[in-house]
Amino acid sequence: MAVTRRALLRGTFVVGATGLAGCDARRDADDTFDGLARVELANYDTAPHTLDVTISNGPDGGEVVVERTVSLGPATVRTDGERTPTEEWVSDVPERTGKYRLKWSMDDGARETHLTEDIQGCMVIRVEITRDREVAVSLDGTVDCYGQDAG
Repeated sequence: MAVTRRALLRGTFVVGATGLAGCDARRDADDTFDGLARVELANYDTAPHTLDVTISNGPDGGEVVVERTVSLGPATVRTDGERTPTEEWVSDVPERTGKYRLKWSMDDGARETHLTEDIQGCMVIRVEITRDREVAVSLDGTVDCYGQDAG
């Protein structure tokens, strides 16, 4: 008896749907991600910069979880005038909820401090050097904590 195209497609759909449902169920049950996913550093300025970054767990600056010196090359200016930043990120951070204290100095300058909001799940601290050579800190929750690009 010959297998029809319709029967073949129906069988493929059932097997594929079952596989995906199993994957989603396992992710929900076993792979919850609560806490800081990574720290992203970006330079939008056309000059290179060095950032000394320390991130501590807790509002009082408890345990140091990240301590790095990062050299970022200059941003690339496109023909339309927009800038593509030089980026680097640190992903070897412990998975913890709570607040983080971020301290940095740029190009051996004065040290500055920023206290994050309460991080409850799969968040990124983003540190950007702006085109005006200022440092801006933000939280971003759009990172894929389960995929390859998480770090």
